[in-house]
Amino acid sequence: MASFHKADRLPSSRGGPAPATTALSTGQCDRRETVIDVKNLDFQYADRPILNHLDISVPRSSCLAVIGPNGSGKSTLCKILQGILTAPRTATTRVLGHPCGSREACRAISYCADNDHLPQFLTGAEFISYALSLRSPSPLDNGRLRETIADIFERLGMAGRHVDLMESYSHGMLKKTQIAAALLARTPVIIIDESLNGIDIEAQMTIERALSDHIKQGGSQIICSHDFAMLDRCATHVAMLDYGNLVEFSSVEQLRARHATIRDLIVGYMGLEDHDDA
Repeated sequence: MASFHKADRLPSSRGGPAPATTALSTGQCDRRETVIDVKNLDFQYADRPILNHLDISVPRSSCLAVIGPNGSGKSTLCKILQGILTAPRTATTRVLGHPCGSREACRAISYCADNDHLPQFLTGAEFISYALSLRSPSPLDNGRLRETIADIFERLGMAGRHVDLMESYSHGMLKKTQIAAALLARTPVIIIDESLNGIDIEAQMTIERALSDHIKQGGSQIICSHDFAMLDRCATHVAMLDYGNLVEFSSVEQLRARHATIRDLIVGYMGLEDHDDA
């Protein structure tokens, strides 16, 4: 387990958090092409610090699990990478060498937000077609696109529902539609911020296989989730945030060499008693 504990990371005062420290080296990240590069990233809402001197690199063909307590800065990081929030000038935030928020960086990312606020006046097929027109450099022709959308809806347990208005979709169906759009766009980077929550197990297994294929084809992913079992299956690297500080950054191989899982990492860090073996 990491040598850091929650007690060591508590803010020194309500005015701001303790200095950030990285627990482990980046391992394989140093030896492969960097797709996402974040350096010296500070961010705050009004006078409330959210991220503190964050340094993270995501290599090609990898899945970075971003974990941490609620309010640790995970969603803020995702929004900065997508360009929804603007990083300060003192920070470096790049996707495939392009500044986050630029046209090139945004086109390289499929972003699945932590909500299901989709345009419900569209059908699922219309939403995906629109999303692809924004993201994909070579969208499918209309005939092939209709077939492809129908196929992925069937594989996700929503056969025939792609022609229905999204106002009739359940919470889980809206989440699956977001993921379907991201997978079909085939962008180099997919960011999933809690979007797998509420999805049935069969569809989740289908999505995990598709994400694995995306990595094999050279894609990279960032997944924020509290589903540690899923992250252990999908992730190649893990970054843990607390109070906006990066308190651990390592490969999953490094964790396994310590006979640890992602769940072990956060349970040990938070000082929680684990009763799984009881």
